[in-house]
Amino acid sequence: MIWLLLALSSAPRAQDPGELLSRLAETERELISVQKELRVLEDQALVLREELGEHQAALDQAQERVDGRSSKVRQLIRLAYLLNRRGFARILFSAEDPTDLRRRSYYLIALLSHTDSLVEDFREELDQRQVAVLKMERRQDDLEGLRGTLGEKEKYLEQERTERRILLDKARASQATLAKASAQTLSAQTMLRTEPLPQAAAPKPSTGFRDLQGRLRSPVTQGTQLAGFGEGNRGIDVLAPAYSTVRVVADGVVVRGEPIQGLGMTIVVDHGDGFSTVYAHLGQSKVRKGQQVKRGDYIGVVGETGVVDGKGPRVHFEVRYRNTPQNPADWMGS
Repeated sequence: MIWLLLALSSAPRAQDPGELLSRLAETERELISVQKELRVLEDQALVLREELGEHQAALDQAQERVDGRSSKVRQLIRLAYLLNRRGFARILFSAEDPTDLRRRSYYLIALLSHTDSLVEDFREELDQRQVAVLKMERRQDDLEGLRGTLGEKEKYLEQERTERRILLDKARASQATLAKASAQTLSAQTMLRTEPLPQAAAPKPSTGFRDLQGRLRSPVTQGTQLAGFGEGNRGIDVLAPAYSTVRVVADGVVVRGEPIQGLGMTIVVDHGDGFSTVYAHLGQSKVRKGQQVKRGDYIGVVGETGVVDGKGPRVHFEVRYRNTPQNPADWMGS
């Protein structure tokens, strides 16, 4: 009896569906956060590369000026050396008359003055070149450090993706988790609300959203409808290639852009006059809250966030009027 109790106590405990889904949502939020950090770092790396190019151009120009001065300075120094060997006094006092003496004095003074000026300019060019070299070296160090940080973030991102795949596999293997996930997604769709924008901030599209009924384009160019509008779904789900582009269907303002448990990464766009559209299960958002968008603008990429059925990446799309879901089929063009 004792061995049986020990065996039962050491047996692996079934994963609680709610706990598993919470861990999955937490991992998705972390993935989205790391992706945002990576985008910021990549933008910084782009700026650094541009600055590095500018510093390289400045260094090339400084080197060109130094090379030009160097040749002239060498020639003048050699000439001054030869004159010095002959003796400045001998050159001056071998003049035939006072006029010749003045002429020789003038040329010697001019030569020495020009040599001093050219040497001083040469020193300044060398200093400028050194400054350009130091700036370039600092930017190269900055870029190398940023590359290291990017590499670490990318490695961490891959670890998070692996953990998420493991969690998804566990969730898909559990009927209880799938049922809870389905209920959670429907609840999120039902509870999703968007406060109307203040009149001053409301979008002013050139064409009213209502006038687009029957002419809306799909948010993805290539896709297969997986689930239609009806009980259990407040919009439509369209299967599409992972990371393919998601585009907004009409002019408007982004009012939500965040991960929502059950829906994953979700973008909501207010189109004015009470109309809004919802884009969920995205892999990434490319817009921010408050951003104005035009019909056809790139707002995100197809993903699997919040999805546990294993049928593939998709976008969940809704059309809403005063927060009440409408059948997207009545709005989409043929």
